[in-house]
Amino acid sequence: ANMGWTAAVQEMLLFSKPGFIKILPALPEKWKKGRITGLLARGGVEVSIEWDMDARFIKSILHSKYDCTVRMKFPKNITLLEAGNAKFGKYHGSIIEDLVLQAGNKIVIDVDVCK
Repeated sequence: ANMGWTAAVQEMLLFSKPGFIKILPALPEKWKKGRITGLLARGGVEVSIEWDMDARFIKSILHSKYDCTVRMKFPKNITLLEAGNAKFGKYHGSIIEDLVLQAGNKIVIDVDVCK
């Protein structure tokens, strides 16, 4: 039962399938501010997330073990604030398309969450 709770909380903060990462898909209303590190998404991508929903800010750090391309989805529409040297197709609404992750490199994505 204890491991089930841990898995449930992880799924509230990060959902993934190969090629797709969803950030904060089921964030409880009371968890307006937080940080979690070291979540492992499918496909060998380590994800850390920091958020402040009152300030409308989400920061994601992705570190992949393998070269891959993913689609990232946020809980609401976003404005991309910073993506460092990340390569991606485009972003629209709540989605960043074709985000290229290179093995061993960290990508930092900062977004402003629309109301």
